[in-house]
Amino acid sequence: MNPSLHSRLATTIGFMMLMLFAISGVVLALLLENALWSEFDAALRNRLFSLTQLVEQDAEGVSFEWDEASPALPTMFVEGETITAWKDTQVLSVFPPDATTLDRIDTAEAGKDIRFDDRPQLRTARFSFAPRLDEEDGALPSDADVITLAVGQSTSVIDMTIVRLRWTIVAVGLLGAISSIAIAWFVVGHGLRPLADVTKQVSRLRPDSLDQRIAMDDSLPRELHPLLETLNALLDRLEQAFEHERSFSADVAHELRTPLAGLRAKTELAIAKPRTADEHQQTLTQCHRMILQTSAIVESLLATATSSGETMVSGVNPESVLLKLAEDMVAETTKRQLNFKFRIPQFFELKCDPRTVEIILRNLMENAVAYADCESEIDVIAEQSPVVTTIRIANAATGFPAEDISQVFDRFWRRDTSRSETGNHSGLGLSLCKRLVESMNGTIEATCQHDVFTVNLRLPNAQLTNDKQSSANMQMLKRSDCSGTADRWDTDG
Repeated sequence: MNPSLHSRLATTIGFMMLMLFAISGVVLALLLENALWSEFDAALRNRLFSLTQLVEQDAEGVSFEWDEASPALPTMFVEGETITAWKDTQVLSVFPPDATTLDRIDTAEAGKDIRFDDRPQLRTARFSFAPRLDEEDGALPSDADVITLAVGQSTSVIDMTIVRLRWTIVAVGLLGAISSIAIAWFVVGHGLRPLADVTKQVSRLRPDSLDQRIAMDDSLPRELHPLLETLNALLDRLEQAFEHERSFSADVAHELRTPLAGLRAKTELAIAKPRTADEHQQTLTQCHRMILQTSAIVESLLATATSSGETMVSGVNPESVLLKLAEDMVAETTKRQLNFKFRIPQFFELKCDPRTVEIILRNLMENAVAYADCESEIDVIAEQSPVVTTIRIANAATGFPAEDISQVFDRFWRRDTSRSETGNHSGLGLSLCKRLVESMNGTIEATCQHDVFTVNLRLPNAQLTNDKQSSANMQMLKRSDCSGTADRWDTDG
């Protein structure tokens, strides 16, 4: 089972606290034991020095005051203490008399450092010195002897103290570790509470409540702010996408309802009463026109939905495509008394998908023909640089609201003043062009200045295959000097 973040953090903190207590306990125990042994050795050293003052030498030899019979003498000694004195290898004195003689050592030079030695439950200190001379007897030895005095004291008390100290540290460490884990569990739970609150807010979001946002205030940890900002930005995009799809569905229903309602009305009227052959022919002609309109809408929608930028790259001559499109539109241009002016360089070629280029240019040409002023010219100019190819299509558009220029690439957008004159146009042409151009790593812009509506199409000279190249190409497109203008061009030549 995958553990929760709460349990992971609490376990990690508890383990770290346990390790901290263990290391601290070991270090503390070592320091305390060292301090106890240092004090024990200091007391043993002082005891040894004080006993050296009870040893004296006269003409008769070395005497030890603890061997003299005295009722007060036992109070001078510590329980469990053993004293042994040597002269060379000869044991001179053992106290208490029934005590075990301490280990002998070789005669050492008088006045050297104290030597410590350990035996089971016994710690011994040895010191070699010259005894104090007794001058009261009047006769002194020619040379003072070197006496080695050893004092041993039982370590059972300090051993028991150290054992109790260790167990006390272990008990305190375990208690502290358990308490720390419990506190860590509570603290981590309290610290993760804002995350749980955010999770509850996110869980309450539904497709019909995407306008809600995750609340952000100063009570939330700073580490959550970037996450919440990202989530709110994602909700913004989701809301826009859902709203876009809702409006798209509504617009599709609205656009298809008109021709379908017309077809229904025409067929019901034709079926309602007998009609002449001419009337049936007129009705069929009108129905055919409505079917063409509906088909154009469906095809544009399908092209918009399926355009993914996965194209077959080959050489395309835009001039031939534009001339063919102009021939296909002769009837409409003649009806509205329009004239095309082409300025396209020779040996002009694009490396891209031919069908995609044809769809883009057809929609741009149809848009220009449908919305150009009657008895005007439509200018088509092409320019090519080592990096980018620019195609401009401009038409006279008297009365076009310049403030609406930003909406011309929106789906289903059309000028209300021209709605009755646009034939079968559904408002999807420029939107489809924009999507296709962007899938080819190009750009398309529209401007309207001095009553001239201009579309500037910029395409790379070669299709690029990866995101890095695509980004570089887009930068070159932005830096290129093919910015275009919406002013009328001189069409001479």
